[in-house]
Amino acid sequence: MKPPPKIALIVVLLLVFGQAACKRQQPTTVNANSSAPGNQTAEQDQTQARALLEEGKELYRTDQDEKAVELFQQAIKLDPELAEAYFRLGLALPPLAERTGS
Repeated sequence: MKPPPKIALIVVLLLVFGQAACKRQQPTTVNANSSAPGNQTAEQDQTQARALLEEGKELYRTDQDEKAVELFQQAIKLDPELAEAYFRLGLALPPLAERTGS
């Protein structure tokens, strides 16, 4: 038994419109050949933030919480969408507060 043509058409249209609505917009490209010193692209910021995060994780493992907190904060400034930096900052702050008595 075949589904009525109207129902099949409605299902196909819903699928097509659903796919079109789910497409993500492509990020706008940043001019990588910028001549201003210190002007980094978003991709460079993300790469540097990731490196700072990894360095901060190593400092945290060796109980250098103050330095780790500074690096996590720098990583967040460079890439505010780097969720792991917020997570690691949240892990490093309580032991630091206990040591300083805050």
